[in-house]
Amino acid sequence: MAIEEKLEFVPLKKLLIKENETSEEIQTIFKREDEYIEFLHPIENFLAQSYLQNKKMKDIDVKKALRNIKLNYDKDISFFQNEIEKGIMNTTSSALQIACKKITKHELFLVFSYIIWCTKNRKHLGDSRAYLKWLCNFLNLYDKDEKKQFDEEYDEYRKEFSWSDEKLKILKGENSNDIPPVSEEVVAALESKKEAEDFEKNDGK
Repeated sequence: MAIEEKLEFVPLKKLLIKENETSEEIQTIFKREDEYIEFLHPIENFLAQSYLQNKKMKDIDVKKALRNIKLNYDKDISFFQNEIEKGIMNTTSSALQIACKKITKHELFLVFSYIIWCTKNRKHLGDSRAYLKWLCNFLNLYDKDEKKQFDEEYDEYRKEFSWSDEKLKILKGENSNDIPPVSEEVVAALESKKEAEDFEKNDGK
């Protein structure tokens, strides 16, 4: 049973703690994913499961849903008509209810922005579902045939972009660190203090 089906919906604004100096200093959860895994993993798992049930779903649908939620996070679940948005809201509400870690609105928005950034991270592959496909592979949700197709697609990317064996493994999400891999250009950008400070505001654009 999915996490969003276990608990009744409680508005997010009632589950978030007051902003504080420590949380406001955080500019991105990049390289801090483990600290927010209680929120990041349920949302990503919901997105992956949704894609497996509806292969017409695209990365842009994820971006649009999360951006609308950021604008309307304080609304009741009845406000949302889009199934992806409702699912993310329910999942997030449940995650906030059961998580050991209590977070602020700023931190939650950083989680949302991180996922939006991840969708942008694979845009260069030219596949409108690149993030969702990668996510299913990363979470080991593919069956044998789906996994074979995913591997074949990445073998083609490897030829096109001249990736090394190690880079192929990292970009497929099969590295040993269990952290969502990122493209070199985004890593370089986030290592710049200014880019990191602008990260949440621009959703990684």
